Amino acid sequence: MMPDEPVQSSGEDAAVRREREEGTTPDLDFGKLGGLMTAVAQDARSGEVLMVAFMSPASLAATRETGFAHYYSRSRDCIWKKGESSGNLQSVEEILVDCDQDALLLRVRQHGVACHTERFSCFYRRLETDEESGREQLVFRAAPQHDPKQGSHKPGA
Repeated sequence: MMPDEPVQSSGEDAAVRREREEGTTPDLDFGKLGGLMTAVAQDARSGEVLMVAFMSPASLAATRETGFAHYYSRSRDCIWKKGESSGNLQSVEEILVDCDQDALLLRVRQHGVACHTERFSCFYRRLETDEESGREQLVFRAAPQHDPKQGSHKPGA
């Protein structure tokens, strides 16, 4: 199937789909990614996307209980509190659920930087095509604010 073709229903009952999309009862779907959901962190003031991570039911519960973002590290196979070692915490102001209830948007107040490269956002490079060569390239939008703290992030987390 091509990405822009209409998705055929997998036989899901229309009433169930309607309740998931329009209802007020949470039916969060952690099943599509093996017990995880995609979570996007967005700066609540500027609207800038800060990072993309994964959440498990337990990390979501920890986030709701403490008011600070907790994510699930696939490489370390554990829950981690964002900024616990670096001090760059994320205070959660609002959690939004997408229409399929399989992705979350955390609107956060970022304390310090969000990216382990010491940039405010993990999205600090833009994909462009070089006009002369026609090759794809990454163009930096932001420089690091200062040197990363040792041990503040393990690559692949």
